[in-house]
Amino acid sequence: MSQTYLYIKQHSLTEKFYFGKTVKDPIKYNGSGKHWLRHLKVHGFEHVVTLWYELFTDQEECTKFALEFSEKMGIVKSDQWLNLKPENGLDGGGSVVGTKRSAETCEKFSKALTGRKQSPEHIAAMVATKIGKKRSPFQKNIVAISRKLVRNRVRLNTVQE
Repeated sequence: MSQTYLYIKQHSLTEKFYFGKTVKDPIKYNGSGKHWLRHLKVHGFEHVVTLWYELFTDQEECTKFALEFSEKMGIVKSDQWLNLKPENGLDGGGSVVGTKRSAETCEKFSKALTGRKQSPEHIAAMVATKIGKKRSPFQKNIVAISRKLVRNRVRLNTVQE
């Protein structure tokens, strides 16, 4: 499996959330859900904030985490989330389930992403957008649940080894 990020985005004006998966930079990537993109077109892409992201290198762990988080947060049923279906860590992001990339393509992606760093300007811009902003109790809860799930994943990995 290539590197896959799961992330949580929020539109800072409407306070709506989106849980997704990408193989791109999760800070720059805005998401691809139909309902989410429609929302961004109406309310503005410039107000998207990345609340949380996590890198996964094991597809099974990624899928388990994504489905568990989707279920715990009720992202499909909740009015606060703009997901139309539970995230599974497989769909979206330009990948098609069951389709394999050639070794050449994988190597090309690997070279393109290796050593990739954010510019100082980009880092400064990210810091500037967060200064003075406090997380709502709902946001704190999302981050707390995400951290617990990640901790459990780390514990499982060390026990299995």
